[in-house]
Amino acid sequence: MAVTDLWYRRDKTPSKRHGRGLRYRVTVPGHPSEAFRTKPEAKAHEALLLTTGPARHPADVKVGELLDLWLRGKEGLSKGGRDAARAGAMHARERWGDTPAADVLPHEVQAWTAAMTLTRKVDGILVRVPASQASRSKALAALRGAMAIAQSTGQIEANPAAGAKPGRTETRPASFATLEQVARLAAACHPYESMVWLLATTGVRLGECCSLNVASVSARGVKWRLWVARTKSGRPRSVSVPLSVVAMLSLNRDPAAPLFVTPRGRRVQKDNWRARVFDPGKVSAGLPDMVPHDLRHTAASLMIRSGATVKDVQNQLGHASAKMTLDLYGHWWDDSIDDVADRMEAALQPVLTQNVPPGG
Repeated sequence: MAVTDLWYRRDKTPSKRHGRGLRYRVTVPGHPSEAFRTKPEAKAHEALLLTTGPARHPADVKVGELLDLWLRGKEGLSKGGRDAARAGAMHARERWGDTPAADVLPHEVQAWTAAMTLTRKVDGILVRVPASQASRSKALAALRGAMAIAQSTGQIEANPAAGAKPGRTETRPASFATLEQVARLAAACHPYESMVWLLATTGVRLGECCSLNVASVSARGVKWRLWVARTKSGRPRSVSVPLSVVAMLSLNRDPAAPLFVTPRGRRVQKDNWRARVFDPGKVSAGLPDMVPHDLRHTAASLMIRSGATVKDVQNQLGHASAKMTLDLYGHWWDDSIDDVADRMEAALQPVLTQNVPPGG
């Protein structure tokens, strides 16, 4: 087994193939040889073949085995990435785990994706419900990755999941809570009132909020800022925080300590917090349809009503572009046009009344 440099001989002199075609060839017993452009690609493929073992008859290779191999390649991801990969693999395994790789057909993959259901607990009873687009996408990505391994090892000629689409679901419109509703929700989420208010006034995502440390909150003169280092986009950002919310935070602690902790002193985890605190709290507050992301929308609405520009909201929320901000919240600026006219009228009146022409 080896990765062979096709452009250079062992004595480092150029070969007859120098500069032409793919440079590195991977040869592993039991598998067809394959060439790659770069050495890292070739080494990664070699490692994959060594992991999968000798090629077997397609009828002997089950999708469940391929999903296991696919998951091994995801160990270097973040915890969130690994969790998403495992969730997708679990859903794919439920349908395809015992199916031979050669028996997976494209039209069956698409039909499975479109009709996918998941088990959920509703009122204490386990029921099957339609899968969300996100769940379908994760499951399809897992199956597609597993079948790509089968294709790369010669078990199948083409990936039957390559052309499948997760389909679209109706996008949930952005909705926001009033300050009175936020107050009720915060009280119902005791002892995490400050966390609810921080989410509803700064627009940080729930995952971003859980990643904050005490040192993430700092004063700039009389103003206070959050430094959000772990963001969805990977780009850190500085977020302004109302002074009244800062006053709710427990900052006289080790700067490296988590900003929000459980009663046992451990960092709050977003999924546990949502299930054990937010979901019961929203029901008690009379807001059964609310989701944590609505608090981010709430913050956006408060910023817009306070006179923030598109750029202000974009920077605060960490959107990649102003267009994204306008696509989500542009109609809320439309709703504030009357307020702009009222402020304009208030500014005009003193000037106009002092310059009324005689006999006017």
